[in-house]
Amino acid sequence: METFRRCLIACAVILGAFGAAPAADEPSPDTLRLSLRECLDRAMVGNLDIQEAQLERDRAVIDQFEANRAFWLPVFEARSYLSVVKDARGYITDHRLTTSWDNFGPYFEFHLQAAQPISTLGRVNALKRAARSGIAAREAGVEVRRASVAAEVYRLYYGVLVARELLEILDDVSEKIAQARTRVREMLEEDSDRVTTTDLMRIDVYTYELERKHIEANKSVELALGALRRALGIPYDSHFDVVTDRLRPIPETLPSLDSLRAYAFRNRPELAQINAAIEARRQQLIAARAERYPTPFVGVEVGLRAAPGRELLTENPFVGDAYNGRSVKAALGLQYTLENRSREAGIQRAEVEYREMLRKREWAEAGIALEVQKAYLEADEARRNSELGRRSLRAGSSLMIQTLERYDMGVASTRDLLEAYGAYAKSQGDYYQTLYSHYLALGEVYRTIGRPLSEITNGTNGLGHSELEGEGEGEDAQFEEPVEPENTGENGEPYELQPEE
Repeated sequence: METFRRCLIACAVILGAFGAAPAADEPSPDTLRLSLRECLDRAMVGNLDIQEAQLERDRAVIDQFEANRAFWLPVFEARSYLSVVKDARGYITDHRLTTSWDNFGPYFEFHLQAAQPISTLGRVNALKRAARSGIAAREAGVEVRRASVAAEVYRLYYGVLVARELLEILDDVSEKIAQARTRVREMLEEDSDRVTTTDLMRIDVYTYELERKHIEANKSVELALGALRRALGIPYDSHFDVVTDRLRPIPETLPSLDSLRAYAFRNRPELAQINAAIEARRQQLIAARAERYPTPFVGVEVGLRAAPGRELLTENPFVGDAYNGRSVKAALGLQYTLENRSREAGIQRAEVEYREMLRKREWAEAGIALEVQKAYLEADEARRNSELGRRSLRAGSSLMIQTLERYDMGVASTRDLLEAYGAYAKSQGDYYQTLYSHYLALGEVYRTIGRPLSEITNGTNGLGHSELEGEGEGEDAQFEEPVEPENTGENGEPYELQPEE
């Protein structure tokens, strides 16, 4: 009897672990019902985490906007002043001029400075390419976030389906125990020596335990559906449910580990993200090295000064009026910063950051290869366990049927009957648990190789297609070796200049 009690508790605990099942009440007719594919599609649009990643991408677009305009008129400054000065009349060469604050007037001054580089020696172009790579990295970051959200939605969705199967098991066992209780009570009323009141009390204890676990499971159901609702971006006050379907076994086997690993190296968004980040760091290093050289530019300066109350005259062209006049200047120039230590420190910092990103890519490739291997082995293990679960389910059903027949013939006791019910419930719970684990393991394989989870349908995995077979040679299917930043010679100095865009 203790064995049966442990079986029922284990079955109910499985329900709590999956945390998903339909509500006890009849759903509203206007309930939004979504399939797995519809849930994934809705999550890609309404999930808040994905929207946050998209905002980060938009910030990178702003950086690109700034880089695209860095070449044109980096210096454009206008200043104007308005004040008062003493009035003055006469020739400026006459001394001393009589001025007094008794008579004063307005003074206006305007200055305009502009400088346009002729060439930045590749620095601005490098910054533009770095900005474009930054956008690509943020775009890949959005895909990484989408893959993470899709995995969570996938887990919650199939948790709902499995928990509904397990709740049906609880209902079935509860019905059978109710029938057994009715049978035991009838036998007690007939004064049968095969049962006692102790058997009836044992059945009542198990019945109360089932009811308690059923209430607990339904509570976890609402929480799980709420988590799925949040992942999909569905308002909390709307009616929502998933499309109910019976879980079916997944018969297909997985492709080879080498094929999965090669597919992952081409399709994982994390690798696309880190490759874009490497290119951005490389271009930043090129831009930093270009700052070692002066920048030729064309400069223009315009000045205007006016003080109506100071009309001073002069016949000497070398004597000017500081309060009246205008000037226009244009020249060719070179801009060069003498802060060599600060500039070289910036170059060294950019080199370290570039090398650091290269090491991160090596580490990421090794980590992805390990992830794929782990997911592959766990999926194969889950497939074997699901096959064993089906065998256990058949054995539990056979045991229950045989025990019922023996009980009707008077050979088996009430204890034997209740233990058979417990074994039957445990075999069903174990079967759906292994089936759920198989679906989760298969979803992890999809995630680790960068394949959309929406391709998994109930009863098939879609990985048996020839698309993955013969992909690469496993460990050899790596990315090309990193190259040194372009436009650099053996000593790291720029040797080839590109025209400005």
